[in-house]
Amino acid sequence: MLLVMSVFVGFAEAKAGDPCAHSFKPVIHFPKGSAGIQEFVRANNSNYSLFQQIDLKDIDGFREVPNDGLMNLATYRGKLWGEEVFLKKLDANGAQEGLWLSYLNSLGIGVRFLGVTKIGDHYALVLEYVPGVNSKAAWLAAETRNPKSIPNGFYLTGPMIIEMKRQIAIVYQAGFFDKDPQFLLSKDRVVLFDPMGMTSHESHWKSVSLDDSNAIIDRYVRTWIDAGRFR
Repeated sequence: MLLVMSVFVGFAEAKAGDPCAHSFKPVIHFPKGSAGIQEFVRANNSNYSLFQQIDLKDIDGFREVPNDGLMNLATYRGKLWGEEVFLKKLDANGAQEGLWLSYLNSLGIGVRFLGVTKIGDHYALVLEYVPGVNSKAAWLAAETRNPKSIPNGFYLTGPMIIEMKRQIAIVYQAGFFDKDPQFLLSKDRVVLFDPMGMTSHESHWKSVSLDDSNAIIDRYVRTWIDAGRFR
């Protein structure tokens, strides 16, 4: 079975015209062990200097866009050096989200994190734009029997489920449990994009297994089946 994948474009492999071809900072070197990584993220939760600084003037067609209702702060779209990007405004301690995305990218998964920019007094993440349905928003819509919130003709599929579980397994094997995984789903890609539910196995309040992670995805699936949105 052919599975869809999210592939991280490394700095060394950047091509002309790719945002990665522009003097980006090197990949962050995380400490060893999941507990050490988690502590590093917490200690640097407001340290935006770790990231590539992107001038807002370099983002063409910058505009605010509505989000799926699961994000507290504003979201934006535009083009950075010819590539469609998505921007997510952050609060003062939002650097941890950029660090978690950097870590996911180092594992070869996750939405590609390009850097940060300033919008007024706030920093914002600059991410590749990935069109798709937010798995959590769609799951909540299915659970409340509000299918209007799910795009017409969009169904969860077997290959999507397999790919979500593949990525969750990578997170688990790296020493983390994601208690609230969120994916962008489309017929072409399945991309883990919100890593804020990640905790180290070593610091989790109870013992967890890969089955616990898969059970979260299975809960999604049961709800989509009951709502008639699974094929």
